[in-house]
Amino acid sequence: MATPGKPLEKEIIDEAYRRYADGESLLSISRALTISSPTLHKYKDKQNWVKRVREIEDITRKKADSAAVARRRRQQRQYAAMSLKGSKALRKVKPGNIKPRDAIAAIDIGIKGEREILGDSESTEVTIKLRLPKGMRIETLGKGE
Repeated sequence: MATPGKPLEKEIIDEAYRRYADGESLLSISRALTISSPTLHKYKDKQNWVKRVREIEDITRKKADSAAVARRRRQQRQYAAMSLKGSKALRKVKPGNIKPRDAIAAIDIGIKGEREILGDSESTEVTIKLRLPKGMRIETLGKGE
């Protein structure tokens, strides 16, 4: 229990601030640490607890935003790689090795994924123009396949 008229020990003040930063109410902190409410308010104001908590929240938010941007960039690169691999597979395709339809599906998934990551997912139709080796044909996919 705090002694009236004496400054609080640093450990008690730090514990009170930690609880405040974790969202605990001043009344609850006051009761748990047996500190008078006016004393606790005095330390909160004097040490700018509100401002300090906001600064920590801002830093945390910026880190989360930065991580989200990095994740989107990584996903975009993965989708672009998928499209590229599908394109390369189509160029090298020989009848019987792989189905051109599978390579086109990889390109389609890559393009749609990139669009979604970039926030341009309104357009869902993808048109791919290809030059296939002489005599090779591609089956067209019907709706719902």
